[in-house]
Amino acid sequence: MAADDHSDLRLFIGDSRAFNLRVTPNASANKIKLDNGSGRVSTPNSPGDSSGKPDDEKILRIYVTCAPEDGKANKAVIKLLAKALGVPKSGLQVIRGHKSRTKTIAFL
Repeated sequence: MAADDHSDLRLFIGDSRAFNLRVTPNASANKIKLDNGSGRVSTPNSPGDSSGKPDDEKILRIYVTCAPEDGKANKAVIKLLAKALGVPKSGLQVIRGHKSRTKTIAFL
């Protein structure tokens, strides 16, 4: 996803107050990628959340260079998403998956 083109990201999130994503810490570069795949990460409260999602469902993947220690990767994820979405860092929060690669992020 290009640095200045986050229309796909906005479409993925839509009007949701929270959304799921998959984080890869210790990456070579910070980036946001909207993938097709079988990671089964989806936006909460959408039909078929618990199972039955097709394998070609879009998956939001966040790659950060930080190590997953002392919340550094979570902070990097929030910073990267806030910049991409044009919201303050204080407007986003990890609400589930603090120590997991699969996280739920909420708008405050």
